[in-house]
Amino acid sequence: MRNTTLFLPCFAGGLIFFLGSAPAAEPLKEGGRPAPEEIRELLDQLFPPESDLVITTGGSANSPSDLTRAALEAMGVRLSITGLAMRPGKSAGFGLYGPKPVFILPGPPVAVFTVFHALLRPALLRLMGHPTDTFQTVSARLDRTVENRAGMQHWHQGIVYEKSGRLHVRPLLRQEVRSFSALIRANGLIRVDPGKTGLTSGSMVSVHLLPGREGDLSGLPSCRGDEPFLAHPPLISIVGKSNAGKTTFLERLVKTLTARGHRVGTIKHNPHGFDIDREGKDSWRHKQAGALTVDISSPRGVALVRDLAAEETPEALASSYFTDMDLVLAEGYKALGVPKIEVFRSSVHDFPLCREDPWLVAFVSDIPMGLETPSFGLEDIDGIADLVEKTYLINP
Repeated sequence: MRNTTLFLPCFAGGLIFFLGSAPAAEPLKEGGRPAPEEIRELLDQLFPPESDLVITTGGSANSPSDLTRAALEAMGVRLSITGLAMRPGKSAGFGLYGPKPVFILPGPPVAVFTVFHALLRPALLRLMGHPTDTFQTVSARLDRTVENRAGMQHWHQGIVYEKSGRLHVRPLLRQEVRSFSALIRANGLIRVDPGKTGLTSGSMVSVHLLPGREGDLSGLPSCRGDEPFLAHPPLISIVGKSNAGKTTFLERLVKTLTARGHRVGTIKHNPHGFDIDREGKDSWRHKQAGALTVDISSPRGVALVRDLAAEETPEALASSYFTDMDLVLAEGYKALGVPKIEVFRSSVHDFPLCREDPWLVAFVSDIPMGLETPSFGLEDIDGIADLVEKTYLINP
């Protein structure tokens, strides 16, 4: 294959790009359903003779709103595969435009991630003349039970970690794989063959280490033998003295990161205790009767009240309740060893809390701090959001 250039013009129902060298096509206007001739015109621009292959993502299923397959067939692509007995990725496909390969990927990020590593990457390596069997496979003990649909090959993203000198793997399940942080944290793929309807916790499984994660296994996450493995998204604590503006800053940072497409969860630390229920309510009566855990559920949300023998760490909370988030922001926990952003106001306090703390990521202040730690103005929410993205969400 020649040196490659990627162009990413969007159209309703999917995304298409090619590998090769050619002028970029103009994207269709946003909103509404494009006419068939508009799609055909766009695709004609994206199939120049000098491209080596074409990859599409999204719009590959059979619903009326999915346009990719019909558009490809309309311009003469011969589809030989229009679905796989594989999850995630069952709507993936393959075809030929003359001699040119056309790879059709699904739309959901976890499906694209899986199909790329399991099928597309080996195909690209073969086209470039490289060995295709490049996965390093390790044997690890499964620490969760996984259930599968019979008759389909399943791939589960997983986090391989070391515990007491042995390898274990934490499969990421259900809502956990909706977050982009799962794609970042996963370092392996667990393959389950079609004949199996599940794997039991404690069983030994083969795990394909993802490219860039193989080689020296000393870099894998680890925990002590008497500790549970905490697989949680990135966690940052917002700290500062009273009236420094921690809650206001956290509010604005959450809004900014959410507007950029990230799934953000928050934890509020209250060392003095709290009472979230109301006397006389049914859930309050359940608790007064002796229930150690009370769950309040509705179609729009859920709340959990639970007694604890000892306070849980923010890492444990993030691992238990926030695994489907891209990022967790906590307010408080200034004494713990977690990444911190300190909010400091010179008009309220003389000195910051954490200037000597090795976990300090940044200051947010009304004055220049004159320290090596990055410092941002109180109004520079975009600047601190850029730092959080670069450090924890894009280039971990």
